[in-house]
Amino acid sequence: MLIVLAWTIYGVCYEPPTDIFGVIWVAMLVTALVLSPLFLKSTSVAILVIASIGDLFTPYAHLGNSLPAQLYAYGMLAYSTNAIIVATLLIYYVVNILLIDPPDPNTNPVAMVSMYAMVLLLGRTLSWSEKTTQKSFEAAQNKNRLQELESRARIADAIHDAVTGDLSAASFVAQRHIGGNSSGPGVAADPANATTTTATTTADAEDWRQINEYIFFPH
Repeated sequence: MLIVLAWTIYGVCYEPPTDIFGVIWVAMLVTALVLSPLFLKSTSVAILVIASIGDLFTPYAHLGNSLPAQLYAYGMLAYSTNAIIVATLLIYYVVNILLIDPPDPNTNPVAMVSMYAMVLLLGRTLSWSEKTTQKSFEAAQNKNRLQELESRARIADAIHDAVTGDLSAASFVAQRHIGGNSSGPGVAADPANATTTTATTTADAEDWRQINEYIFFPH
């Protein structure tokens, strides 16, 4: 856009418009060029319309002054649309330059068609390259997400194994205490406190039994 805009301004400085319609035409063309990065399709069509019908109002809008803008508009349309539109534009230009509005005898139609075809091809190439780059970037992002998920899964497995080992050890201790307290060795050692010792032992065994149940059947 900057190159075409600079070319247009240079053309105005080199050959200023001689009537008010020429000034209006240049102002419209420059405005469309400045807005083109924001509205690719609409400004491309606007540039083509301005360049095509400008010579109906002012002789300043001849092919030499409008050619860079037309090429830029064709390239933007090829970039922002699809291959069908590109083929339609090329066919239209070929029909226009050969049948409807042929150039002067000093202009080679084959060179003109080739130039427009190259611009259209460049627009499609840039569009394809951008889409390919975007797909590669998305694939890299998906790969990074997958690696992150796999890393989290490995960490979760390690935590699960550690917790399972701790629970198994706690269950073993609980079961050992349950078995040891159930035998009640304190009853024979002190017959005077047999009732109290038995009650305490039973309570401890019950506590350890509940701990064991919570280990195997967590709530």
